[in-house]
Amino acid sequence: MDHLTLKALKPTEYTEAADGYRAISSMADAATGRIDKQITVGMRKANEGEAADAALKQLRKLSENFHYTHVECGLITGALDGFASEIAAPKRRLVEALDDAAALGYTVNEDGTITYPAGGSNGLTGDPIPGATTTGDADRGAGRYTPGLGPDTSGLRSPNPHQAKAQDIADRIAHSVQEATEIDDRYSKALNKLKAASGLNVDTKTWADVASDVGGCELSGH
Repeated sequence: MDHLTLKALKPTEYTEAADGYRAISSMADAATGRIDKQITVGMRKANEGEAADAALKQLRKLSENFHYTHVECGLITGALDGFASEIAAPKRRLVEALDDAAALGYTVNEDGTITYPAGGSNGLTGDPIPGATTTGDADRGAGRYTPGLGPDTSGLRSPNPHQAKAQDIADRIAHSVQEATEIDDRYSKALNKLKAASGLNVDTKTWADVASDVGGCELSGH
């Protein structure tokens, strides 16, 4: 994840995808109920013998498949909704930082560094103090940096009045990207666990995997 990717990301696309999976989950649940409460019951009343038993066995398998689809699509729905909700905060902070940079006329480079112009004047010569490019620090951007306990920042201070503003923006960008990357990694791992193999047979082992999937999708509280 970089700031360009985060800027382009649209959380609403993930909520829309979640709505699609939610609809599939609801349809699968309705199909399970219809098979179990209507079709199977009716077949038991109307038919007997080996053919009926074989048909009922297939109906039970179909019911299990629909139930599995209902549960797994529900988990995917929750993961997509959760991702969209969590990613919105770092994206908002990134956009605010980019807007501040634009308002001040600073250049945001592809790597997230900030280039600021000359400003102020040299007390000896009267010449403008040159601009420069500064790199952000995610810890400072998150307010986790404590002077004296972190890396030496004496080299960051500059008589150019643009430097401090540019550094603040770069730090906020770095923090936004770091936070978004952590969120993306967490939800990507959870969603990858929900992939079903082709020709899946829903059995006891499958439901054990579902239980594991449920644990993997409980992402709140990190």
